[in-house]
Amino acid sequence: MDDAALRTGPADAPYWHALSEGRLIMQKCQGCGEWKWPAVSRCGDCGTWEPEWHEIALEGKLFSWTRTWHPFGGTEGIGTPFVTVLAYLPHARDRRLLGLYEGDESLLALDLPLVGRIATTRFGDEDIPAIRWLPA
Repeated sequence: MDDAALRTGPADAPYWHALSEGRLIMQKCQGCGEWKWPAVSRCGDCGTWEPEWHEIALEGKLFSWTRTWHPFGGTEGIGTPFVTVLAYLPHARDRRLLGLYEGDESLLALDLPLVGRIATTRFGDEDIPAIRWLPA
């Protein structure tokens, strides 16, 4: 994978770079200890300008999900229907991340334990890193 992920803003570039390496990192404020997502350059809670990045396990719990039946812009590389989940991350004070769901859809229920894997998704003419969530 090239450095397409680094063409984001400076606040979240480390996140995308780590995903492209197969790792999940999340931002935590050095000043107040609050986990941040989306990533920030300055903590809105305490004003610190020095966020830290911490590698965390790709483990979460199901907060919400939706099934998409029709393709729309940016989903050309994903067959329909597909399920998108919003997982909360206990290792990052329940910050939430989106991803595609891979697994038995009959298991979908709030608080379902999930494990993630990093894959790529085709967006336009680029492959970008993306999280896929599976039942734990």
